[in-house]
Amino acid sequence: MAVYFQGDVAKAAPSIGRQRLRDLIDRNDPRTARFLVRLWNKQKSDITYAELRQMILTGQIDAETIERWQQDYSRFVTSELMPLWREMIHDAAGSLAERWPVWSFDANTEQIAAYTARHAAELVTNSTAQQIEAIRAMVQRAATVQDLTVDQLARIIRPVIGLYKGQVTANFNYYNTVRQNLIQNHPRMKAEAIERRAQEAALKYATRQHLYRAHMIARTELAFGYNNGEFNALKQAQARGYIGQLKKRPSTADDERVCALCKALERETVDMDQPFSNGMQFAPWHPHCRCAMDYIEV
Repeated sequence: MAVYFQGDVAKAAPSIGRQRLRDLIDRNDPRTARFLVRLWNKQKSDITYAELRQMILTGQIDAETIERWQQDYSRFVTSELMPLWREMIHDAAGSLAERWPVWSFDANTEQIAAYTARHAAELVTNSTAQQIEAIRAMVQRAATVQDLTVDQLARIIRPVIGLYKGQVTANFNYYNTVRQNLIQNHPRMKAEAIERRAQEAALKYATRQHLYRAHMIARTELAFGYNNGEFNALKQAQARGYIGQLKKRPSTADDERVCALCKALERETVDMDQPFSNGMQFAPWHPHCRCAMDYIEV
């Protein structure tokens, strides 16, 4: 936790908060990513080719499939993310507990529960919506161009379930490029062999895409848990009189990969209870955000 105190306590360097957060994420990220990959593999195996063909012909994803996906994400949040969020919250509060042994952090307050529940609901809704948008985009594209059969499209869609629209589009373009190159460069190759090799290439690509997306979600959600805990621990310490009035400001990773959004927010310093210009109380601001928070006692 990067907290600046005035008085007889030395100032903590901003990099300490970032490093603590990074270490915690590195420790927990692989497990969460593996769970997500297993979830998407289950979703792919649960949906039949008959359901996919019907989806392609009607241009709609049936309500039963959407409900299954929502339940999958709800179980992920309940069984995997909630325990990790609690871990990250307690880890974030740990430095205050070390500083004041008589102070105890309460992770079960109404404020933490309400904020976490709201975030969990948004995660389930957004994850399902992104998945639906991605599949619909592929179906609409194929319907417009009409260069693939229903069976071909069904076999392309199934491996990319779980990805978002940009990834699905990239995967489809990759499949199409491989397919066209085989047609042009191997005129004697049978159509079935071309189709099989193009699908195999797209499947390998989808595997890498799923892993990337899994780590992105895992790291973002772990950062949410940590920053949520840090913010609320400081609020509780304030209420008990251990810390005075606080201001807060974002602390970026301070390298060439920092995005324009995070750079702009790093220049903002606001009161503890005041949201930043993006309407949010603390990082992460976006998927893969690596920002930590600095708190300054005034």
